[in-house]
Amino acid sequence: MIIAHVINPVNVDIDNLSYLYQTQPITFKSMFESKIYSENASKDLVIELYSINYAEDDSIIPDYFIKLPHINKSTKDIYPGISIKKLPFIQDIFNSIKKYIQADYYIYSNSDIIVHKKFYEFIYDNIMKYNYDS
Repeated sequence: MIIAHVINPVNVDIDNLSYLYQTQPITFKSMFESKIYSENASKDLVIELYSINYAEDDSIIPDYFIKLPHINKSTKDIYPGISIKKLPFIQDIFNSIKKYIQADYYIYSNSDIIVHKKFYEFIYDNIMKYNYDS
């Protein structure tokens, strides 16, 4: 079974009022550690970690993530009078997932969601136990 987990990280300065500067590296590490733990717990499980982001955010993405093609438009581009933040459209993210990833199950979460070491194992065990198709 292949589970693809996709996040949309953003490169923020340490001075940014958002807590993402501190949280995202913890998220990256937690996803990687859960991947290793869960793949070792089950020979039938493969976890693929993906990032989809703007080009200027590449520098913060760890090498163990598979980088999807860059997002090329934002709310700020389309709605400049309304949006001051450069935010992606979720449909663009989902379109990229659909086009570039082949997996049995997909997870999309925010880049500040820190996963438990047994997260993917828990997902896998419940899929197998209840025969979930989604």
